[in-house]
Amino acid sequence: MPVRRLAAVALFLVACQGGGSGASQSAAAPIRIVASEYAFVGVPDTLQTGWHDIMVVNQGKQLHMAVFARLDSGKTFEDYRAALIAKTPMPWLREVGGVNAVLPGDSLTSVINFPAGSYLTLCYATDSTGQAHVLDGMASVFTVAAAGPVASAEPIGDDTVALTSYKIGFASPPARGMHLFRVEDHDSAAINHDLVIVRLNDGKTAADAAAWLAAPHDAPPFTVASGTTGIERGAHDYIRADLSPGNYLALCFMPDNGDGKPHYVHGMTTAFTVGS
Repeated sequence: MPVRRLAAVALFLVACQGGGSGASQSAAAPIRIVASEYAFVGVPDTLQTGWHDIMVVNQGKQLHMAVFARLDSGKTFEDYRAALIAKTPMPWLREVGGVNAVLPGDSLTSVINFPAGSYLTLCYATDSTGQAHVLDGMASVFTVAAAGPVASAEPIGDDTVALTSYKIGFASPPARGMHLFRVEDHDSAAINHDLVIVRLNDGKTAADAAAWLAAPHDAPPFTVASGTTGIERGAHDYIRADLSPGNYLALCFMPDNGDGKPHYVHGMTTAFTVGS
């Protein structure tokens, strides 16, 4: 749930820190959303049901993300905000995926399926006080129906990433170049998972990344190659990643239902190397 995620997000983001416009989009182009402090620009007011490429461009000075979540049971943004502040469960908020951990000056892309309904775009990154950006006003509301930018056919990924408790499995070893990863949540316990793929800086190790994540400070010893936000059991979306040669980690930052710690602390991380 979003309420319990904030601690995990803060852990990852604290040292990375340096409303919808109603804009229409071409059917052939990705929906381009610009993130900054503290707003989204480019989120359509309405969106056609189906699959859409979503590119998030970070023009701010802090790390940002775009979580897409459907409001069920007639709930509104005001209901969501009240529940977030009160830290009460939100079973009526259904995350469908998103674009995760976009560093300042960078852009990342996910391909997401949007069923009909009322949606929120949310940023759970934290500001210098530890407050989630969504509480700084970084949220927008949009509707998915038979209007707005035209959806595309579901793409075909070149590799599949399976998320379970607590494992991340690639169908085949990732190679150099551009990829479209199909990310699937197969958790038998109906636990939501997310996925962030990072490239370790040259000379840095998985141990360096683990130490930094345990106590974030200064710049991280890695860059973010791609990432999706939470998806539910049985669901899937896609992420685009351009992998250069180097050492990588794939991690899940969702908080555990038991102790609230991010899943990577429970071993939900996979190391891999991309050769030249």
